[in-house]
Amino acid sequence: MTDNRISLCMIVRDDAATLPALLEKVRPHVDEAILIDTGSTDETPSIARHYATTFETFLGCNNPEDEKIEDFALARQFALEKASCGWHLWLDGDDDFTGAENLRQLCNRPESAVQYLVPYEY
Repeated sequence: MTDNRISLCMIVRDDAATLPALLEKVRPHVDEAILIDTGSTDETPSIARHYATTFETFLGCNNPEDEKIEDFALARQFALEKASCGWHLWLDGDDDFTGAENLRQLCNRPESAVQYLVPYEY
């Protein structure tokens, strides 16, 4: 049996201005939301807690001198390790996402897809 559930995995920091709109679009279409904060000084943690299944602060990826994130891969892996679903959706806190209502359909396809790569516009 295939696990078609979806984990949203995010690292966030000082994304209070953009995070609510993104999570309003995506959260209804995923089974869990793993949000990891890397040292916000704004309202990001309280916003993230509101939507998250799992919320944690992780500072082990930051430079100890200036506290800026220096190892995104470590933070990303920390978030992904907490995911319990068969599919993982990775987004950044300042992203906008179009088509979240199609996520379930993609993950329920009978093909043996391993991953989907979607266009990312900067």
